[in-house]
Amino acid sequence: MTTQANRELIRHFWQASEHGNIAEMVALWAPDAINHGGQTAQAQRRPPAGIKGLKRVFSSLLTAFPDRKYLIEDLIASEDKVVCCLTVSGTHQGTPEIPVEGGMLMTIPATGKAYTVQQIHIFRVENNKIAEHWAVRDDLGMMQQLGVVPIPG
Repeated sequence: MTTQANRELIRHFWQASEHGNIAEMVALWAPDAINHGGQTAQAQRRPPAGIKGLKRVFSSLLTAFPDRKYLIEDLIASEDKVVCCLTVSGTHQGTPEIPVEGGMLMTIPATGKAYTVQQIHIFRVENNKIAEHWAVRDDLGMMQQLGVVPIPG
């Protein structure tokens, strides 16, 4: 795949995500894809593996934030990697089934509050599919905006 085709694959993923189309989202991933998730180091908070795990992650994100929007600020491709800088926004309307966004929302009932944060996602593409994913998210900023974690000062 060309770097442009890799960029378009990732753009397509975010569009499908914004529309809540889980079947389309999952179809863009390799069957043995690895979702490293975010910066959480605790093994019990890592995303579940495989396509079945991805479906659970995507479903939980949609449960928590059904109106979630992804504004692509930058999309950089080099060989098999694509780096995507995003502004992500949404309203906390449900409690996820599994640990997503660092696992901090697992027991938190919907706050009805909105948030906007920056995220960086790195994808590795292989055979026209997403093979690996890493993320750097502002989970603390999101939790503060949702009123779950106090803002210092």
